[in-house]
Amino acid sequence: MFLVWFELNKVSKIARKLTYIDIPPRFTYDSKEKKFNLRKKGFAIERINYVPRDIEDRYYLRILLNVQPGPRCLEKLRTVNGVLYKEWKDACEALGLLDNDHEYIDDLKRTSFCSSGWYLRQLFVIMLDALISPENVWAATWQHLSEDIQNNKRRYINRPGNI
Repeated sequence: MFLVWFELNKVSKIARKLTYIDIPPRFTYDSKEKKFNLRKKGFAIERINYVPRDIEDRYYLRILLNVQPGPRCLEKLRTVNGVLYKEWKDACEALGLLDNDHEYIDDLKRTSFCSSGWYLRQLFVIMLDALISPENVWAATWQHLSEDIQNNKRRYINRPGNI
């Protein structure tokens, strides 16, 4: 049905205005001919199955299916404002569907004024489940997260000066 939806979007102006979830109330699916037909009577309620966030590709694809109307192929589903994104997650982010991690970056930087690097690393680990792009948070805060490592190493090898 998913791939047939792309074919429907190629031929139907009505379908191009609808998201994947909006198709069943307006169209019926003929499983023998593997095509959608305009609904003549009745109605249908459709849902997309739950996908846990840890199955990232499917999770972000599911989000896009709920908001992107009328794509004619997988690439169009990942295209936002004329830009084709390699990952589903990136397309979701470009559409503004995901929270950004600036709040977490700011929190780590603020906490660095009164907490040790060890504490910041523990906080970062706790944040990992909630972060959209952990690599971006790391890139923005690695200096704060690792500032005590050199001193700890000096103490460990009993050399108070530079290593």
